[in-house]
Parts: sequence; structure tokens; C-alpha cells
Amino acid sequence: MIGGPGGPFGGAEGSRYNITFTLSVTNLLNRVNYGQFGGTLGTPFFGLSNSSAAARQMEFNVRFSF
Repeated sequence: MIGGPGGPFGGAEGSRYNITFTLSVTNLLNRVNYGQFGGTLGTPFFGLSNSSAAARQMEFNVRFSF
């Protein structure tokens, strides 16, 4: 028998095997994350953002324990 009473991927408490799936999403609605603002008075970029962070990020994890 593979995995005990919870089936091949566990599920029952105290089973031998366990698999966990995790999905993490950052900035799902695509809000712009502005970086640092320019602070040099003599430049045409004064007060404007010179960078922005990534639009969306997804992280998928699989953990198998035995």
C-alpha cells in the first residue's frame, strides 16, 4: 500500500507522505510600484520616478515530505 490510509499523497493526519502546493501572487491588479524619485534640482528629471518595480510576480511552490 502506497501512502497509507490517505492515499498516495497523504491527506489523513499521521500519514506517511504529504504534498503541499502553494501559489503566491504579488501585484495581481498591476498597480505601478514607483521607485525612487529624482532629487537633483538642476535636472529635467526632478520629482520624477527614475525606475519602477516588476509589474506582476508569481511564485509556485511544491513541497513533498515523507
